[in-house]
Amino acid sequence: VGLSAVKTWLYYPLPGHFLMAISLSLNFFFFPISLIRVALNNKISAPVCWIQMSAPSISLYALTIMAQPSFQEDHPDVTKFQQVHRMVYLPCMHFLFILCLTGFCSSVQSLWTRWDNFKKKEFSPAHAA
Repeated sequence: VGLSAVKTWLYYPLPGHFLMAISLSLNFFFFPISLIRVALNNKISAPVCWIQMSAPSISLYALTIMAQPSFQEDHPDVTKFQQVHRMVYLPCMHFLFILCLTGFCSSVQSLWTRWDNFKKKEFSPAHAA
C-alpha cells in the first residue's frame, strides 16, 4: 500500500495521503503482531521471518518520498512546511527507522534459532522470492 500511495500521490495528492495513512496504520498495527509471532512460533520458516524486515522499510521509503516539498506555487510557505516536517514527518521517520532496526534484529534472531533446520534444506528459488 505504501508504494501505491507514492505513485498515487504523484498525480493525486489527497488520495495519496489517504493511502499513506492506511499504510502507516496497518504497519503500526500488524508489525508488532508479526514480531511476536516470529519470536514465539518456531514453525514459521526462516525465509518468511526474514521477509518481515521489509515491512517498515517500505513505509519509510514511501514517507521519505512524500515528505519532499511540492513547489507548485511560485512562493511556497517554507516556514509552514518546516513546521509540519518537524512535527509530523521527522518523528514518524525516526519511529519507522527504529521499527526497521527491530525487524532486522528479529530477522537475525529468527534465522539464528532456526539455523539447524534451515541449513539442512537445499536452496530453492522460492526462498529468494
